[in-house]
Amino acid sequence: MNEGRTTAIFATVAAVSFGLAIWSRPSVVIDESDLVGERVGSMVFPKFEDPATAASFQIVKYDENLGQLERFEIAKDPASNLWKIPSYDDYPADATEQVRDATTPLIGLQILTVASADRGDHSLYGVVDPDQEDLSVSESGVGMLVRVQDAEDQVLASLIVGKEVEQAENQRYVRVKSEDPVYVVELDTTPFTTEFKKWIDDKLLDVRSFDITSVGLRDYAVLPVQGGYGLDKKFDADLAYDASSSKWSLDRFVVYDGKEGVESQLAEGEEIQQTALNDLRNAIQDLAIVGVRRKPAGLAANLKADKSLVENQESITSLLSQGFFPQERVGGIELLATGGETLVGTDEGVQYLLRFGESESSLADVDDEDDNGLRRYLLVMAQVDDSKFPAPELEPQPETVEEMLAMRKAQETSDAPADEAEVTPDAPPSEEASPTDPAPEATADAPEVSSASENNGSEEAAETDAAGDSQQSKNEDVPTAAEGDNETPADTTPAPADTEAANANSESSETAEESAGAPADEDVTAPETAAVPASDPPASESETDATSAAPTQEELEEELQAVREKINKENQRKIDERNESRDAALKKVQELNARFADWYYVVSDSVYKKLKISRDQLIKSAEAAPEATGPDFGNGFPGLGELPGPGGLPPGLNFGNENN
Repeated sequence: MNEGRTTAIFATVAAVSFGLAIWSRPSVVIDESDLVGERVGSMVFPKFEDPATAASFQIVKYDENLGQLERFEIAKDPASNLWKIPSYDDYPADATEQVRDATTPLIGLQILTVASADRGDHSLYGVVDPDQEDLSVSESGVGMLVRVQDAEDQVLASLIVGKEVEQAENQRYVRVKSEDPVYVVELDTTPFTTEFKKWIDDKLLDVRSFDITSVGLRDYAVLPVQGGYGLDKKFDADLAYDASSSKWSLDRFVVYDGKEGVESQLAEGEEIQQTALNDLRNAIQDLAIVGVRRKPAGLAANLKADKSLVENQESITSLLSQGFFPQERVGGIELLATGGETLVGTDEGVQYLLRFGESESSLADVDDEDDNGLRRYLLVMAQVDDSKFPAPELEPQPETVEEMLAMRKAQETSDAPADEAEVTPDAPPSEEASPTDPAPEATADAPEVSSASENNGSEEAAETDAAGDSQQSKNEDVPTAAEGDNETPADTTPAPADTEAANANSESSETAEESAGAPADEDVTAPETAAVPASDPPASESETDATSAAPTQEELEEELQAVREKINKENQRKIDERNESRDAALKKVQELNARFADWYYVVSDSVYKKLKISRDQLIKSAEAAPEATGPDFGNGFPGLGELPGPGGLPPGLNFGNENN
């Protein structure tokens, strides 16, 4: 009786326990066909609807070849609301669009089919979780984890992306991190990149090649010496670019012999290598960031170190390992760089100082695109180039009426030569010799003839000789074959006074004849010459009017005030224009240094080689003119033998000579 009762009690307890287990078990779909019917066509993350709610984005990848786990994270800073990259020392990211592009594919992600509900198939489909502590180095089928969280660190989406579906474009095997089923979805994984430069503004200087107006080269080497490091300077070169001629010119060239620098010039036959400098100009535009490191504390934006840096051995070790050496200078400790320095000036008046450190081939976070992974550290700072902002030339202001009038007179005097130069081409034709004019000697004697005739009053003598001289003038105007034989005997030569009068009458006669037979255009010009003396009376009248209309002292004082105001306004405009331009340059320098202040940059070594120009690359010897390579016709044309000289050429081919 007792045994039967005991058995019944145990059976009852077992039944109740089984019923409770069935009732309280999790709601799971055991049959895969039921899972397909329930999930196909639904959204993987139905609660994630707005990409703007994302506050962090993380990618975890596993490199099976290297056996390394790679983490990339970008997060929004709550204080500044700006995106930063925690995995790169919180470097500022240009990521608003990138985060939107990376999170949008997870919104509305639809399940096309269920590939498997078995956890054992995760490796087969490549969806093994990479973010697990017990992940084995030999693990295969590890996927890529993409995780999005909001500002409260709540997970909005957490997806493990696996292998591509065969013979299906843009389809992938995926699973939710906390679930076992493997789904097939249509997903473009291009935005899911861990490449650093894709998430930042990788243009380091943001300078276009045609903005560059000057370049400075500082070629030196840092050499280890006992107890420290020494500087071996080679040369300094400052060059300017002329956009109008598209040519570089050498403004300053200093060659160092030991510690002393010697100003030097290009030797005869040497010239600037234009190609090397143009390559440098283009390389500045293409200078891209491929990695960053945070600078040690105590290194200011102007690349000068303070006392805290020098006393911090860890910071000193960081600098030395990356190719930068603290050196005492007047006013502080400055850095020297193993790769030298390059200065780049722009038309905005901003000058960039680039200091190149050591190269390194094992930068784990830099993609090996070229140079076999060789990269170089770089420090950058900006400064104002005051040579682009010279003090404007200001016009002096007159203090008194006398100074104003003196300045005006000086201005009129300085303008006078230009006015005379304009009038000179329009001189009267009477001053120029015409084909029918007498010989120059006779023309030159004309003023003396007029003077002698007036002073002596010998008008009758002039009339007596006029006929003979007139005939002689005609004979002189029309040369004949016997002209050389008609010489006047010495004893018939008239007295000097008579000769002058005769010449005057002869000239008058010639003038009358020329006026009668001259072309129409010469008749138009002649009155202008005769009218010159008549201009004196009008000038005298204008002077009289000017004297009567002279301004009063009060009017001159008012005019002085107006002139001073005009000059002052123009001078102030020049000053303001210069100051505004310099202030704009200073503002940009401050913004740039705020961006550069905390970072070592990592750049491609191939670009560095274009920015580092040696003396041999900068200067070349002028090439000699190439020798003629064509056939030598000095001994005649090939196959035609020797041709005769010019005098013996066939008819029609004689070139004649200069005398014919």
